[in-house]
Amino acid sequence: MKSSEENALRTCVGCGKSKSKDHLIRFIVSPEGKLELDYRGTYPSRGAYLCPRKECFDAAEKKGNWRKSLDVARVVFEKERLFQTLLSVNRTRLLHAVGLAQKAGRLLSGADQVKEGLERGAVKLLILSEDASANTLDNFRYMADSLGVEIVQALSMEDWGAALGKKPRATLAVTDGPFARKIYHEIEIYTDLTAVKSSRTRGD
Repeated sequence: MKSSEENALRTCVGCGKSKSKDHLIRFIVSPEGKLELDYRGTYPSRGAYLCPRKECFDAAEKKGNWRKSLDVARVVFEKERLFQTLLSVNRTRLLHAVGLAQKAGRLLSGADQVKEGLERGAVKLLILSEDASANTLDNFRYMADSLGVEIVQALSMEDWGAALGKKPRATLAVTDGPFARKIYHEIEIYTDLTAVKSSRTRGD
């Protein structure tokens, strides 16, 4: 599931690898000389990029390459504050995107709805909670794999239920391509930040 910025490459200040902008987080320098998060990558200022991984935050702190990347004389990198801010912003944007899909009628939730959606070929992205039962994981992964539907895992059943105003939910399905790509992108960042492995297959 590719984004529109897949070919715009930038280099991570931490690991030094070149990646699509879509897989990196942008930072800018405030007038006070502090690094600040530019999550949407739209702030009109020179930026530097970092993989959304704890080890890259640690490497960036040790290497101290921010000044060179941002072409400034001094920069304050408050690693823990920025990492926690990134976690919070990512979670907020993920839940917001899922909420918008729900309001637009492009989200299925609960085992019965999701199974029916898979059977009629309507599902673009399948989301399983991190605490879903082994039986739920096996059954829905088998169905999604056989249909070539993308699968990701994120958050808990309680988290999804609360976000949707429903009882705890272990399974969700997105039925719209643009919504699916947006939610997939946020879950990719969430997965990297929390080191939670997700299971994916190739899909639309």
